[in-house]
Amino acid sequence: MLIGVPTEIKQDEHRVGLTPTSVRELTVHGHQVLVQSKAGAGIGVRDTDYERAGATIVPSARDVFAKAEMVVKVKEPHFKVFPEFVGASYMRRYEIFCRKLVLERHYTVAAFISSTIEEGLQGSFSTPAADLSVEHFAKTLTAHLAAFA
Repeated sequence: MLIGVPTEIKQDEHRVGLTPTSVRELTVHGHQVLVQSKAGAGIGVRDTDYERAGATIVPSARDVFAKAEMVVKVKEPHFKVFPEFVGASYMRRYEIFCRKLVLERHYTVAAFISSTIEEGLQGSFSTPAADLSVEHFAKTLTAHLAAFA
């Protein structure tokens, strides 16, 4: 089957229908995959990553829709979204979600770190707030472990 992946055009949508790993899995099983150029840019994936996975890069969404037998796109969540998520960036949503898990006592503690691709490769990261830091997480975990010792 010829499967197509266009670039998502919705404002602030950075996801992509298939990752290179998914493309590799499909091509290994005999499918062909067309990916619109720069479709993975929002998640830091280059056209060459898709090509190495076995995809063919095409210049436009028109090419994807004209040639593909099936098109894979991102779909909006089919469940109710927390009101505080509306208009928030993905990073801000994860920060809110981590705090919500702790405040609602689903978790005792949570840590949230972020980095750019370059910083991550060097082991550097940042934390949005002290209550979500790795240090706070480690201290809380250590205290729990000590209680059981």
